[in-house]
Amino acid sequence: MNELTSNAFKYALSNSGDGSLQLTLKEEYTGSFKMTVKDSGPGLPTLYDINTITSLGLRLVKKLSKQLCGA
Repeated sequence: MNELTSNAFKYALSNSGDGSLQLTLKEEYTGSFKMTVKDSGPGLPTLYDINTITSLGLRLVKKLSKQLCGA
């Protein structure tokens, strides 16, 4: 969550000074939890491939979520 919110502040909220950041943690019917981080930034490029990440921060997010059995 720290890396995702840091990225949101750095890329999505810093330029205009106006924006939104939403964090949710919801228990699913299976007993697992789903965490969602949303911001009002421009988002990732259309052709972005999560499997070819070069950014250290996003690689960390992917590896840590996998360790927690996340998607």
